[in-house]
Amino acid sequence: MNSGVGQRARDTLRLFRRSKEAQIGGVIVCGFLLLAVIVAVSTLLGIQITPYDPIQQNVGPALAPPSLSHLMGTDINGRDVLSRIIISTPNDVGIGLAVVGVALAVGLIIGSVAAFRGGLLDEALMRFTDVIFALPVLVIAMAIAVSLGPGVSNMMIALMIIWWPPYARLARGEALRVSHQNYIEAARLSGMSTAKILFKHVFRAILVTMLVYATLDIGTVILLYSGLSYLGLSVRPPQPDWGEMVGSYQDYLITAPWLSVIPGFIIAVGVVGFSLLGDGFREALEAR
Repeated sequence: MNSGVGQRARDTLRLFRRSKEAQIGGVIVCGFLLLAVIVAVSTLLGIQITPYDPIQQNVGPALAPPSLSHLMGTDINGRDVLSRIIISTPNDVGIGLAVVGVALAVGLIIGSVAAFRGGLLDEALMRFTDVIFALPVLVIAMAIAVSLGPGVSNMMIALMIIWWPPYARLARGEALRVSHQNYIEAARLSGMSTAKILFKHVFRAILVTMLVYATLDIGTVILLYSGLSYLGLSVRPPQPDWGEMVGSYQDYLITAPWLSVIPGFIIAVGVVGFSLLGDGFREALEAR
């Protein structure tokens, strides 16, 4: 079983490497992840890696266009836009990874348990999943975020509460697909408990498919989080955030378009990067 899973993973990666779009997505994603880790570690150690202080005002002339001194210009308070974008990276990328990671874990457990136990438990878990899934995600996320108050942590909690149902439905379908495989039947006949079967066999068999969906989904979370941040439900000024920068600078779209266009472009690049990476894995999985 383990060698079979490993071989399937190697086959998928080999097919993935043939896709130029997937490789471009991989480079973009790795770049964002590396930058997020560097910024997070440097912040923890109290080391400034940005060209200028992203919070301090008047580090440059107000509303200066992009130049050699300020590659992405400055805002109305003379703060360097590039520094503010860099320091925002761990928030946006980290929330995407955290929300999808929790949704993947919760959905994997709920969906697999529902598929293997069946009966009343399956019916109850799936009906509860359908209720959450039917709720409008953006509206519920806004309601939860408003009730908890603005903040990155509260925004993350709000998204985690509502993001797991699609993973539960996908995991249930995949678990039902493998539930009648010979090795699963052999494990049942040997007296192995349901928990052991799930952890030892089922999770490994369906994890690749789940990870492909999760990779595609990270970009969606980043986009949704940026939208909520745009509405002022995330960081508190003067802390920067990509979506918050687009929203707070929109009044200068005519006189200083770089203030909103550049953060919006960064969001788009991140979303496209994760989408290309996920598409590459999906195509490789289908081809395999």
